[in-house]
This record gives sequence, C-alpha cells and structure tokens, in this order.
Amino acid sequence: MCLGSVGTALHHKLCHTLSGTFGLPHAATHAVVLPHVVAYNAAAVPDVMGALAVAMNVDDAPGGVWHLVVRLGGPTSLPSLGLSVDDLGEAAEIATTASYPNPRPITRPGIRALLEGAWAGATQEHRCNCGGIS
Repeated sequence: MCLGSVGTALHHKLCHTLSGTFGLPHAATHAVVLPHVVAYNAAAVPDVMGALAVAMNVDDAPGGVWHLVVRLGGPTSLPSLGLSVDDLGEAAEIATTASYPNPRPITRPGIRALLEGAWAGATQEHRCNCGGIS
C-alpha cells in the first residue's frame, strides 16, 4: 500500500524487475543492486552522496554501501542469485520501458551497464562507464 501511494525510483524498479521477471529472491536482490544504483546516481546528487559518505564514515558513498553489504555477509552478484548474463538485455529493457522518478536520467545503455556491474559483482575499485560500480 505504501509503495502504491508514493511510487518508487530506480533501485526498487530494478529489484522488482529482477525478482518478478527472473524469480530472484527479492531481499537479496536489493542487497546486490543497491550499491550500483547509488553509484549510478552519485553524480546527479553529490550533496546526498556527501551526506551518505559522512554518515557511513567513508570517502566514497557507493563503495561504502558495497563494503557494508560485504561486511554483513550479503550477496554481491546477480549470478549468485540465479541471473544469467543472457538476461541482462531483457532486464534493462523492462526497467526502462516506464518512466519513474530518479535523480539521474534513466537510459537503456546506462541501466545495462549498471546491471553488468551488478552481474559481475565487482567492487568500487573499478568504475564502469555508467558511473557505477563494476
């Protein structure tokens, strides 16, 4: 009821796409995708990223979120949840078919790159061309 009243942005849309279409476990999908969405949006909301970094006592908010997931024993890659690399294109297409609020414009190539980073499960040490973690 809450989500229907307020709407959702990129992170939740991607997680619903991956869970609903590909049968991934919903909560674990959130853990994998969140650091990548934070990185995707970082340049569009530097003040928010700064506040998040301060709150987490880190220099880099997306990397801090990724390391938090690791520290808590959460999953860090989409294949560990059962997603095939062959599904990335369809997931990007589904996630970009409807518009929804997000600080950074949502593009199919950008979302594909974000999903590739989440599929690879890589850390913040290697940035992809989407501005996300890869």
